[in-house]
Amino acid sequence: MKKMKEWSMMMLVMLMIPLMVACSKDSEEEESVDITKAVGTWYCIKSTDSSGGYTANDLFVGHSVSIKANGTYTSTSSSFGTSGTYKVNGSKIVVNTNSGRAFMVSVFFSGDTMTWRGSGEGVSFTYVFEREK
Repeated sequence: MKKMKEWSMMMLVMLMIPLMVACSKDSEEEESVDITKAVGTWYCIKSTDSSGGYTANDLFVGHSVSIKANGTYTSTSSSFGTSGTYKVNGSKIVVNTNSGRAFMVSVFFSGDTMTWRGSGEGVSFTYVFEREK
């Protein structure tokens, strides 16, 4: 009887391993960015920038970014670069500003809201935008 319990337990564990591997793999994969959702003009409604242990809120609020389908953008904020280029790299976007700065950004959409989480040049940031109406 004891061997039967051990055998049953071992079989249960063996059946669970593929399920655990399948679940963990799904959670690690990020969706590729659909840049067509981002094309247009967006106004920042909330921002957080962190660098060297300091955090600044709402520095980008009120500024806009216009994203074009041809891989370029313009911005009303000189801190982000008034213009530049971007390239989609899987689930991330690599942004190069006209001032020579580079950023890596993850983009998330929810209705007419777009959120950027990124870093570069010693700064990490989160910006929330609303689409121009």
